[in-house]
Amino acid sequence: MGEIADALRRAGRNEEEKPRPEARRPSDLPPVPGPASARRRVVETPAEVSAVPTDRDDEWTPRAVVVDQEGPVAESFRHLALRLQRELPPRSRSLAVVSAMRNEGKTTIATNLALALASLSADRDVALVDLDLRRPSVAKALGVECRVGIDDVLAAGEELHSARRSIDKPRLDVYPARLARELAHEILLGGPLQAVIRELEQRYRIVIIDTPPVVLVPDAQIISQHIGGCLAVGRYRQSRLNAFESMLKHIPKDKLLGAVWNEGKLVTGAEGYYYYREPQTASS
Repeated sequence: MGEIADALRRAGRNEEEKPRPEARRPSDLPPVPGPASARRRVVETPAEVSAVPTDRDDEWTPRAVVVDQEGPVAESFRHLALRLQRELPPRSRSLAVVSAMRNEGKTTIATNLALALASLSADRDVALVDLDLRRPSVAKALGVECRVGIDDVLAAGEELHSARRSIDKPRLDVYPARLARELAHEILLGGPLQAVIRELEQRYRIVIIDTPPVVLVPDAQIISQHIGGCLAVGRYRQSRLNAFESMLKHIPKDKLLGAVWNEGKLVTGAEGYYYYREPQTASS
């Protein structure tokens, strides 16, 4: 992990180019631990969404903040949420969560970060948008029904409000993608992406955007042109230095806020702090 951290710090320096206006040096953000165990699950689409499922029976990683809402995993995401609110440049309201490759926990970080931000606000002022149009997974991760998706807004001219799905606890608006789009880059380039992001920024205090892997497809580079900042995600003891460095070359340096290590270790004593809480068990 030390080599990847060094690569992140080097990304904040550019000795051959003059720094861009309001350029920001990336910072190492705290690691986010993963649940002890997780298995693949199939989410049944509910008729209406009032809250994210809170059961532990299956893979609950993408919704850890509501499943483990008073535990160390949820609190680590709230720490991350508060830190990122400070790191975002002034007047910036959108944040893209990016990773170099697949299976690094990008969607898990994006969904739980949005849930954590919403849990810290009394208003409905946080939105989560799935712009990984090639392999959309936010709807499945949160158990959100998707009759009209953000992909339909971009590709077919649907109204933005028609893609909104509202969650009550916490108060979060979700804009999932409905279909896997093979030529997603064409939709992002030819559709009203910039106008959609601007409208979302006007409606919400902060907009969290899930994106495809940076190294594999050009979509995240297209998206990054229109957002306020990027958060890089790596998986603890799995992410490779060469892929991480390649990702950093494709992200505008002035928009890279830092990195977070998914499934990192908890701070010593964090688990013990919750010793007085009765553990929840899965129903059989």
